[in-house]
Amino acid sequence: MSIFDGIKRVALKLRGAVLGFFDSSSFKDPLLLITGAAIIIGFALRIYQLQSQSLWLDEFYSVEASRASPWAMYQIYSNDIVKFIGSWDVGSPPLYYWILGGFEYFGANDFIMRLPSVIFGALTIPLIYKTGKVIFGRPTGVMAAVLLVFSPFHIWFSQEARAYALFAFLALLMIYFYYKCISADTSGKPLNWAGLIIASILAVYTHYHAFLLIGVLLLHWCIVTSHSKFVKKKIEKRKVAYFVISFAIIFLVVIPSALNFLNGYNQVSGKYNASYFQNFFNFDLFRSDVLGPFTVTYGVSSASFLPIAILGVLLFASAILFFVIGIRRYRSSGLLVILAVVMPFIFIYASVFNSRYLVFIYPFYLILIAKGVQVISEFLRQHLPMTSTGHIEEKQRRPRISGWIAGFVNRKGIVVAIVAIIICTNTFVLNEFYRPGAKLKEDWKSAINYIDVQASPGDVVLTSPKYTEKCIWHYMYRSDVLISSVTDVGEFNNSSFQGHRMWLLYTPYAPPSVRSFIVANSTCRVEYSGGLKVYVMDPYNFNP
Repeated sequence: MSIFDGIKRVALKLRGAVLGFFDSSSFKDPLLLITGAAIIIGFALRIYQLQSQSLWLDEFYSVEASRASPWAMYQIYSNDIVKFIGSWDVGSPPLYYWILGGFEYFGANDFIMRLPSVIFGALTIPLIYKTGKVIFGRPTGVMAAVLLVFSPFHIWFSQEARAYALFAFLALLMIYFYYKCISADTSGKPLNWAGLIIASILAVYTHYHAFLLIGVLLLHWCIVTSHSKFVKKKIEKRKVAYFVISFAIIFLVVIPSALNFLNGYNQVSGKYNASYFQNFFNFDLFRSDVLGPFTVTYGVSSASFLPIAILGVLLFASAILFFVIGIRRYRSSGLLVILAVVMPFIFIYASVFNSRYLVFIYPFYLILIAKGVQVISEFLRQHLPMTSTGHIEEKQRRPRISGWIAGFVNRKGIVVAIVAIIICTNTFVLNEFYRPGAKLKEDWKSAINYIDVQASPGDVVLTSPKYTEKCIWHYMYRSDVLISSVTDVGEFNNSSFQGHRMWLLYTPYAPPSVRSFIVANSTCRVEYSGGLKVYVMDPYNFNP
């Protein structure tokens, strides 16, 4: 077959796929229409007002790291990124920064820097639909996708120049391909195993917590295989061979990342060991940083409202009820999703906890909620005997339950009602999120723009500590002012600062002595979100 014949065959397949997609029968499928609308709405919500919030410190770190060459970035990652950024952080996997560096060719503004997260955040919506569909069926996939579309928690990190949206996408891709690999009808397809290998490697080189998911897959494999006799069958032996080869390849490729992770973890382990397991007894932390982000809110003041807190508890309870009611029916699939949520959560919550580290397991949690709500609905229908019209049969009538309630349950009204409540509540929160003038992150942009407008030629602009200098340089391009930093009070005696008016950027990251000196010796002009303040100090001769 010539190359032209091959191109012709590919073109015919693409033509058939396009015609099949636009077939009139496809538009009569309500689940397909809902999923398509969810993808469009999800992308719109994630790209809307993308530049309204200033970059914050971690995003500046991403921008600076992305400007290194790919090889230099890998060397920095393999050794110690502290030397590169002058920060307290240890080396981070380089994949996201390579991608971000590619986008920077189209511009270095905030919109472009956040666009990769928007793209991967939006791509997670069809992927969670596919994953939910493969594991539990189409209704679960559709419901999980709808929940993700309107999730302020996911939207927040889909609008941030950090690796969390990419990592959540790759983590979900790992579970998707893994389940396809162990399913009876698709386990023999090499493309699924290749997809698992690629997704796992990319995830590890995006975030170290991917090792937790690899552990989840290994544990699930051991549990499933130890409770069956499939290894005696020829085709299942081939599945074992695929599994061993795939994970051998994964481990060989991720050895540099594993060594760097262990090295970095040992460097900071003394900082966190004291907090091991004490978080389990911190109810305030659980309520604010676990139930809040994992339900409907993140980063907005309305997160403390009682109705939202109640809804969060109900959603959390639906996932627990799925574990109680549905685990027997969905043994392998249910165990996989539960492990993907519980194992990383326990490790992260017990040690270096921050709610942003839970973004990658959030899609699995939504799948659990979606299936949990459906299991509850099915459970109620099974325990409320009904006729074909949806009314409770007279002979088996349960105590005083009206017919319209039975019809509501029979028509899956519970599922629709819960989804509607979640969407309405999230819409209320998103209204706060998108409110004009709302500043929910560290507002470096406004603070630096204020200094830029007020500063005269020859003035000095100071910040503390040194690694916050990159925040000023990102938004300020003037060459007629001196931009510098201090790490202790004695550095204010620098001869370059003498006789000049100084604009002092008060940051929560500055040493306490520096902050106290700024407050005592200068005048506060304006305050911004994130603890940022702008002080001005008239020309003087400093004697420490």
